[in-house]
Amino acid sequence: MAKEFLQENDIDYIAKDIYTDSQAYQEFLDYGFTGVPSFVGDGETFSGFNEQKILEYKD
Repeated sequence: MAKEFLQENDIDYIAKDIYTDSQAYQEFLDYGFTGVPSFVGDGETFSGFNEQKILEYKD
């Protein structure tokens, strides 16, 4: 759902799989995330699929 939304809105992203990539998992923990999807951009972080918040970063 999140990937499709990002693609439909022409938002660049890097997908990381915390279940298969130990470095991605460590980054996830370092940011203090507790759920997926999680987003990092422009010094801001948040977890959860929130279309409005994602679109704020696009502008």
